[in-house]
Amino acid sequence: MFSQHPTNDCRWLSPETLKMGVYTTKTDVYSFSVMIWEIFSFGQLPFYKFENHEIRPLILQKKAKLTKCLGEIPPEMDELRLRCADFDPTKRPDFIELEAILEQMPGVIKPKPPSIWSRMSTAISDYIYGRVYT
Repeated sequence: MFSQHPTNDCRWLSPETLKMGVYTTKTDVYSFSVMIWEIFSFGQLPFYKFENHEIRPLILQKKAKLTKCLGEIPPEMDELRLRCADFDPTKRPDFIELEAILEQMPGVIKPKPPSIWSRMSTAISDYIYGRVYT
């Protein structure tokens, strides 16, 4: 369970997590938006101008929003970052939608499954469909 102690580092936590201790995939999407900001800000600490005890009330009052990244960020990635950081969790994309959006972005590398998974998948399908070789 989430501790309500005000010194916890809350820079990556969504407003609903801070307020109610709720963790969902939508709160993970919010945290993902903070990670995008970090990546395009050269690893800078989010809300670096504030101490932890100053950030928490700002997030709870929905006044703390990571503004422009410190480095250059492609406009479509920044738009996605802002959607993921919406204070209303129902307006944030889910991870299936995120995957679809990211796959459409130019220059995004599409991961391939490791070869072991390919071999395992083939072996499982051979077993299921009775093509087991002895």
